[in-house]
Amino acid sequence: MNAALLRPTGTDRLLAEIADAVAHQAGYAQPEGFDQVKGWRRAAEAGLCGMRLPERFGGGGCSAVDLVTVATSLGTHLAVLPLLGHVLAGELATLAGATAETLTGLADGTLRLTVGLSADLTGTGEAVAWDAAGADAALVPADGKLVARAVAEPSGRPADLTRTVTPLGPAVDVGDLGGELGDLRRWTALALTLVAADTVGAMAGALGAAVEYSRTRVQFGAPIGSFQALQHLCADAYVSLTAAQALTSHAAEQLDTADPAAALLAARSANALAAEYGRPVAEAAMQVFGGMGITWELPQHAYLRRIALNRRVLGDERYQYTKIAESRLEA
Repeated sequence: MNAALLRPTGTDRLLAEIADAVAHQAGYAQPEGFDQVKGWRRAAEAGLCGMRLPERFGGGGCSAVDLVTVATSLGTHLAVLPLLGHVLAGELATLAGATAETLTGLADGTLRLTVGLSADLTGTGEAVAWDAAGADAALVPADGKLVARAVAEPSGRPADLTRTVTPLGPAVDVGDLGGELGDLRRWTALALTLVAADTVGAMAGALGAAVEYSRTRVQFGAPIGSFQALQHLCADAYVSLTAAQALTSHAAEQLDTADPAAALLAARSANALAAEYGRPVAEAAMQVFGGMGITWELPQHAYLRRIALNRRVLGDERYQYTKIAESRLEA
């Protein structure tokens, strides 16, 4: 990952504060999930809700690299903020040529939308709403057009305590969503890259917490980080993290510069590697904490849950590798 994605920013600090205010202060023993809308106003005031939307509608007009930086910070801090679904919905609305009123509402956060996915989460569809906390509706591509579907109330315990997936309801009116959507390959590439960045951030957050703990936890008269077994465990995890970071950075750069086919190929590669390496890195970080690592009180299980759900969104690594092979054979 390039240096720009590693430097702390004002946005990074804001997301850290939102994470602290919503989840960390209550600990992680929250089997029903966290309050996912508490930080929305602060995010909207900071311009995060519309950072990808055109400036003429009140958005920030940010590059994909900027957006990936934010997505990475979301994962690193376990920020309980339904931002990625909203951003991807805004991208769909822009592609469809939605009205200025709709896009302005998305930019300032007063209109809150997300995206609809298929039941198995592998693609867009009319089954579930992803990252749906507080959303007014979910946008779903259907027959080349964009429709809005109601978002049902969540039921049961969430797999990911920091992100909501709910069933979709009937069609609703959220304003004129424009006409034909056209080529969705670049949008798919953006979605895959943002999910990969969120996973990379969660990997970094989990491993960072483990390394910090290994420096302060003393056993047999020495910090546990001095034990070779833990050093090897953390070093292997860091190599995996660095590889996932590098591919995600490359995918981010391709989004705004390469043709749609190349951008999608880079995004699938980044997403596949993040999905493949995410769970082993999170589990390695959990092992550093010993028996404490699997308790509710520490954030390690929340990182693992987030990574596990991200792995399913728009297809796991096997799905992505199959799509990459198909694109190579067609070339």
